[in-house]
Amino acid sequence: MNNNKLHNIYEKFIENKMSHIFLIETNDVYRAYDDLKYIIANIIKEKDSYQVNDIINKMNEDNLLDFYHVEPDNNSIKKEHIEYIFNNCRSIPTYLSNKYYVVNEAEKINVNCENRILKFIEEPLEGIYGFLICRDLKKLLPTIKSRCQIISAYYDNDLDDTFINDELLIEYVNKYENELDIIHNTIFIKKLSERIEYIEFFNKLLKLYNLLLHKQLDLTNYDCLKKLNIKQICDRISLINNVIEKLGANCNIKLTINYYILELENKNE
Repeated sequence: MNNNKLHNIYEKFIENKMSHIFLIETNDVYRAYDDLKYIIANIIKEKDSYQVNDIINKMNEDNLLDFYHVEPDNNSIKKEHIEYIFNNCRSIPTYLSNKYYVVNEAEKINVNCENRILKFIEEPLEGIYGFLICRDLKKLLPTIKSRCQIISAYYDNDLDDTFINDELLIEYVNKYENELDIIHNTIFIKKLSERIEYIEFFNKLLKLYNLLLHKQLDLTNYDCLKKLNIKQICDRISLINNVIEKLGANCNIKLTINYYILELENKNE
């Protein structure tokens, strides 16, 4: 579920009041980034008529033209990171109507780069939208903060990682990753009864793969996931999003889960 504060970005877009630069303070950078990708994908859908899940999949694979994302290298965002964004954002879009860039952990921007990014913010180009995500606003220059629209996106602490010890989750992941078999899913279907239970289960599965993607998952109970590469993880994240959408749209549960397993088989071939 997207953070409600971040959803204000989409509302600003709909109202044609979207700022060219947002500064997002959060207690969970990666969850904020995942939510932000969903919001940007919906903006792209409105502007360019692409499917949300296709856009997110391309973002996860770092294969979306006109979308640029940088993270710290050795705990620092360096000059080459900033230049990568600026050089790409100086040209006209090639795939989308606009260009978008995201800087994760923006408080780690090297002190020598702060004035460089400030200059870019002070001289915005039309159709370029930037997002700086940080944990502590106080570590950024006041001049940078004063030129951004600031959003506080904090997540409840009760949304912790204890779900990874869910016995059904462990059982199912280990079964379908090793034996992609419809029979196993027939057995699985009998263990849940209400549609909401399936939606909750696949939301847990989505969180699991997001943790795996960001290397924040203890694989003690999920040894079978060690074999997956980044593309395979991203494929699963995109597919699970599709399943959650289908379940939310009242599609047949058994057919939806069979669809999930068949798609996994295709992606593993």
